[in-house]
Amino acid sequence: MLLLSTSCFEGYGIHKIFQLAQKAHVTGLDLVLSYENKDFWDEEYIFSLSQEFSVPVLSITAPEKAVTEAVIDTIVSLAKKLDTQVINFVPPHISDKKTKWFKDYLPKVKKQSGLSIAVQNVEPKFWLFVIPEYKNATFAQIKNIT
Repeated sequence: MLLLSTSCFEGYGIHKIFQLAQKAHVTGLDLVLSYENKDFWDEEYIFSLSQEFSVPVLSITAPEKAVTEAVIDTIVSLAKKLDTQVINFVPPHISDKKTKWFKDYLPKVKKQSGLSIAVQNVEPKFWLFVIPEYKNATFAQIKNIT
């Protein structure tokens, strides 16, 4: 299986990315969401491109920062529309004020939606040598959520 990440083509439009994925004969795409790329959030548009180019979206990667329950609901809706089974998340960033989505909401979504939830085991980075850049990023905490 060869999965192509849309983050490899940052700066290109999603239509061009699907076109390149089709020409490369990849198995599918990992749709990496960011708040700047509004087209990536459009369920109908992504679905039509997936159908047009016969390239499925096999996984979705959530934005790295500013994730909320509403954002998770939007991503789950997008995953259901595209028949995607895997959603990837990064632990909350130190700058994120709201982090309850990670410990409380994400496990509920996993149970209710039947989707596979993956949490990236991010490398340990520190601000001022003592403050971890990502909250709740220990292996035990990630294992508990997934």
